[in-house]
Amino acid sequence: MPTLPRQSLKQLRVQNCRAISAALKSSSLIKKIISHGNGRLEVRSIPWPEYWKPFLSCRDESISARLLELQSSRTAYIEGRFSLDLARRYCFSCFLLLSTVIERVARGTVDRAMLSAVLAMECFTIRRAEDGAVNAVAATSNIRNPVYLLAKLKCPKAYDDPKFVPLILGRGASDSATAATHLFYYYRQFVIESHRGITLLVYPAVADEHRAKSFRCIELVTNGLVAKTDPRAARRADWIADCAVGPFFRSCCPMARVFLRLSVRSVIWL
Repeated sequence: MPTLPRQSLKQLRVQNCRAISAALKSSSLIKKIISHGNGRLEVRSIPWPEYWKPFLSCRDESISARLLELQSSRTAYIEGRFSLDLARRYCFSCFLLLSTVIERVARGTVDRAMLSAVLAMECFTIRRAEDGAVNAVAATSNIRNPVYLLAKLKCPKAYDDPKFVPLILGRGASDSATAATHLFYYYRQFVIESHRGITLLVYPAVADEHRAKSFRCIELVTNGLVAKTDPRAARRADWIADCAVGPFFRSCCPMARVFLRLSVRSVIWL
């Protein structure tokens, strides 16, 4: 990755945070964020009607009514600058739609893809530009995710804590609303606007085959948003040494565990 002058990188980080903040404050849904090699984060959004377009053919009056109510309450919440008072109606509308869709899926009148679309509504993927169609990272926000907001409604004065949403759904190799979804687990958060309390929650892939790409992508995102290093790098290095290749080396030499942990930690911190 090319190295930018310190001042240019600082300005780029400000621009990236502003782009994400602007997208979160709009009524559109963030579809994905593409991380480019120079540190720039490209935010791509999708209008609300377009996101739900693949499911309008179900012609279920209850679902149509729930979607309209959710759109209305969500718009009011966003335009009301994310007031917790307005979040109550937004969360209620979202979970009412979820309950209806679950019921229809159980009956077999609605495809499971719509259930995934409801669960992944305020989640989006992050990918490196060079990774093509592979979505190795998923993300959400603390101000628009209805599951996260439930905890804030119960404890409005509690500090933001990503443990409120430990797992999220994200699209795999396609960004289509009907594409298969995959699980992503919480890793870290980034402050986008400190004075408004807006944070980005980032999740690497649960699937082992995408885990390496996940952390390479998160490294780029980190560089594009903050100047801080990865706070869990040392711990992750210990896990790699102890659980991944450690057992093999320990069978060869008792002292290999110590040397291995030191060497792996050194490589990750470089």
